[in-house]
Amino acid sequence: MKWVCLMANMLIPGMGSLIFKRWGPGLIQTVLSLLAWGVIIPALLLGWSVIKQLIQGYNQAVVEEFDAVGSQAEKIGNLVMDNIPLLVIAVLGVILLKITLIWSGFTVVRHFKSQGNVDAKDQASDGPTEAADAETLLRDSSN
Repeated sequence: MKWVCLMANMLIPGMGSLIFKRWGPGLIQTVLSLLAWGVIIPALLLGWSVIKQLIQGYNQAVVEEFDAVGSQAEKIGNLVMDNIPLLVIAVLGVILLKITLIWSGFTVVRHFKSQGNVDAKDQASDGPTEAADAETLLRDSSN
């Protein structure tokens, strides 16, 4: 169950908190992360249109239409400069998404610690410890 919650938080921060019925933090985290994705996706689409313009300019440069390259550069410049507010909001969206991701991770970890659901397998190793391995290497005469 621990991994399901952590992986749900990787997709949409706050979903792992909702799985454990921590409604308050889970709803806030989910809403904030969906808002963050809502402002990031239009900027990604803008980036895709800039890439298409760059590819089109490259293709025109290959066939030696240098006048068209200048117009392509002007189109890209206008495309970016006209959408500066969108890009700024997208950067804020990335920051908000990162904050909700960290917050949701802490919420899930705090839940597991409060429940005492720490697996013995997670803490105890199955094989020898690093100290035992180092001691074996020191006693090994083939080195």
